[in-house]
Amino acid sequence: MSLKLLTIPYSHYCERARWGLDYAGLDYIEEGHAPFFHAYYNRKAGAGRMVPALVTEDRVINGSDRILEFINTSGTLLYPDQQSRDILSWEARFDRTFGILSRVWAYIHLQSAPELLHEILETGTPKEYPLLKAFVPKALETIVKLYRAYPHRLARVEQELNAALDQCDFILRDQRPFFMGETFTAADITLCALAGVLVMPHESGFTYPALQKFPEAMQSQILTWRKRPVGQYILRMYANHRTGFGV
Repeated sequence: MSLKLLTIPYSHYCERARWGLDYAGLDYIEEGHAPFFHAYYNRKAGAGRMVPALVTEDRVINGSDRILEFINTSGTLLYPDQQSRDILSWEARFDRTFGILSRVWAYIHLQSAPELLHEILETGTPKEYPLLKAFVPKALETIVKLYRAYPHRLARVEQELNAALDQCDFILRDQRPFFMGETFTAADITLCALAGVLVMPHESGFTYPALQKFPEAMQSQILTWRKRPVGQYILRMYANHRTGFGV
């Protein structure tokens, strides 16, 4: 099967799809593009405006959630029958919380570290970065407005993130091996990919700059979140189940 994954490489939703494909051992080519540039390549492939988009031999699958469902039907069980409804419910919750809030949290901090933002863009999309470089300030301004990533919202965003992390800590209080119990599922991939930016695991499919390069307040919060049960769980999932095919 010939597969092409269209991404914005540093997107946590693209990491969700990438992890699923890697976990299933499916051969694919990742075609990563910078924000705004990606829309052209999506249209060219017959995809919608959003990434990730998986181009197969006979169709285009838009969205990391639908890509995981495709993987599930391709022979790698990510939604066991008895747990599928609960997994989908948790995934929807992770989308609403970590999917949205972790991105807002990151952009609030990155506004004070433009050189770091440039490094991330250049690392992820080196061919397009020279064309994008001059427009980064304006692009960032657009993204801040789109996601309402205003500095005055930081305390509220962190409060909501901590509330969502509290729920995960409660589920993991019995030290279960995986989020749903004894089996690695789409819930593990979704939670860890979407909340991964909060703890910056080394095994992520996109290599972020060293933690020391991030703003001090961001570093401090990441280190604090790493100590939480859910932070430890995310780091463990990445260390043990991100790079291999299967468990």
